[in-house]
Amino acid sequence: MSSPLIGISKSNSTASASGRSTKSYDSIKVLGAFALGSLRVVCHDDPPRMSSGDDGDGGPPPLDPPVSAPKPKRQSHSRSPKNVMAHSLGGGDVVVVLQMPKDYIVGYDALAFTATDFAGVRGLPPGAHFFWAANSENTSSRSGFWVMSSGVDRVHVIQWHKYNEVFVQPTRTETRIQAENVDEIFPDLPFYRDPTATSALRGQLAWSKIEANQHMWEQLSSSITQSVLDRLTAEQDGAWNVHTGDRVYGAVRHPSELDLDRRLKHPVFQSHEIKFCFRQQDRTYDVSTLGRDRTVNATDTTSYVLAAIDGSRHNLTEEDVVGEYQFAYIVGMYLGNDACIQQWWHTTLALFLRAYRLAIRRPKLVAGVFRTLSAQLAHSSSWLETSILDMNEPNTRDLRIALIIYKRRLNELLEAMDKERITPAHIDVGNAFARVQAFVTTDLGWDIDGHYLRVGKLNLEDGEEIELGMDELQEEDERGEWAPEIVELDEEGRQIGLVSWSD
Repeated sequence: MSSPLIGISKSNSTASASGRSTKSYDSIKVLGAFALGSLRVVCHDDPPRMSSGDDGDGGPPPLDPPVSAPKPKRQSHSRSPKNVMAHSLGGGDVVVVLQMPKDYIVGYDALAFTATDFAGVRGLPPGAHFFWAANSENTSSRSGFWVMSSGVDRVHVIQWHKYNEVFVQPTRTETRIQAENVDEIFPDLPFYRDPTATSALRGQLAWSKIEANQHMWEQLSSSITQSVLDRLTAEQDGAWNVHTGDRVYGAVRHPSELDLDRRLKHPVFQSHEIKFCFRQQDRTYDVSTLGRDRTVNATDTTSYVLAAIDGSRHNLTEEDVVGEYQFAYIVGMYLGNDACIQQWWHTTLALFLRAYRLAIRRPKLVAGVFRTLSAQLAHSSSWLETSILDMNEPNTRDLRIALIIYKRRLNELLEAMDKERITPAHIDVGNAFARVQAFVTTDLGWDIDGHYLRVGKLNLEDGEEIELGMDELQEEDERGEWAPEIVELDEEGRQIGLVSWSD
């Protein structure tokens, strides 16, 4: 679909109705490849600027009161992005996009379309929202940004950098000017629910499609909060911008990521590092433990996940863990960010589907993970052109095996519990996992039932009958590679069958 909205450019501050800005971008001569305001010299020792009136010094606007009180027993040092101000037009938050080129592919949340001119949207519901854009002729790299909508009529301003083809933060002055004059473009801004609808045009999307899109996005992003975005994008100053070329901190870079760096159009572009709390290179067990404890922790990541939540290093909540999981999928699939896709696979296979005891210790967290996983698999299958399962066949095979094993362990743990100890939260884990099982059974044809047939006979076309065996779960029969093994020793106590270079 195409949006009829006329794009907007950066303002001429001499025409500002308030007259509080005495300098104009049009009156300043600059040289260089970077947009005005993208580079700033900051001295942290300077005292804060104070203003007693409308002196036109272009200082920062006064801080708005907090939308809601912080959650109890949780410390947060995060601040709202610098490009947020309030408006008085009603209808919810507004996103204003400056200097967006024509005929670009634009997407937000569960929608994507080719926009003739795109200047933003209005009527954002409260919560996290993700916007992205890409050149229609070259979709190998994409840029996106996150918005936390307050639902109390705020203006979020973002700017497109034409040279680097990325979203950047405008200056405070530009943000203030756009917020003060948002009433001039407000009637022409499309509605969030339906980008084909404005004040003068009736939308083309069916109501059922609108509801389906909103319901899907709520499932994909329900646990993404401001604290999650602040921690993941800590390298940036007051911005939640992401790009196809962004890296995951502490992860090994794959050949596809290195190839993308070489193919980026503008070599001056600097990618960022996304800092997930679960690093791919971390050891999931404590080397100081011995015997059975080390074996249990090496084959079950519950202790590792609990240490990350309860430890003081990250100050995480259960919602934060699910929020990072959702962030990895959204940024990975929407922007084609290989690093985030690998992080999603790592979190799914190496952590969550191996944290068997976590279903008993933290059932609310596990239920949230499986509800998110079922939504991600459904979204990837029906909302996107390429499923995340189609992008990595070995990992997809491992996912099927991991689900089979997890169901076995989950049933064993629940059956071993006393009925008095089973809570509604534990039952919710089973229901959430059942949603995942229903999808993979119906849409993928996987059989993850606990009684998995591994040996059987097959009749060929010529009538010959052969016996086939599947060794996919052979290690599971002995509870993995850590199980004891019986070997034969010689007279000197050495294992028979090994090659010795001393003989």
